[in-house]
Amino acid sequence: MEITGDPEALAREVLELARRESVKIISAAEDEAEKLLAQAGEAARAAGRARMEAAQAEAGRRGAMLLASVSAEAARYRGARLEAALDRVKAEAARRLAACSGAPAAEALTALAAQAAGAMEGSSFIFTLAPADAAVLRGRAGEIERLAGKGKLELAFEEDPAVAGGVLARDPAGRQFWDNSFKARLGRFWPELRGEVAGNLAGEEK
Repeated sequence: MEITGDPEALAREVLELARRESVKIISAAEDEAEKLLAQAGEAARAAGRARMEAAQAEAGRRGAMLLASVSAEAARYRGARLEAALDRVKAEAARRLAACSGAPAAEALTALAAQAAGAMEGSSFIFTLAPADAAVLRGRAGEIERLAGKGKLELAFEEDPAVAGGVLARDPAGRQFWDNSFKARLGRFWPELRGEVAGNLAGEEK
């Protein structure tokens, strides 16, 4: 800028210089503002992406937890249904065994008595049975003796209405006792039978 002695010209020169400087300052400020806005926008977008990813992860975690709880509840429900079905099967088996007495059960009663006699020591035994079963088994003493395979046996038979099928055996001194009642045998064999029944019931549900 050329400075002259004319005050008005000097003022115009100063104003023009101020205008140009203000334009530079404003332009620089606008550029800086645009950069700041761009940076802020990218930061906002990054923050938004981070929030979205966090929300998706949380939704996935909650979904997995919900699926796991539903699966566990379904398994618990199936387990409860299976246990209830097994209880019904066992109860029905016990009912049918208790109803199996007299002549139709002659072979089974003979085998149970012979098994008890063969398992216990000695040759003298007392069998306790339901009245109808005792009447049947008295006529099969020879068959019991043959199946026991211990030679000559001394056998006695007692009636007890409380025995719901099967045979209770003991020696005269009461030192040995063998519970071969249908109820006791069902209880002894139930763990094995339960596994088979449970497998069949589970297969039917598929």
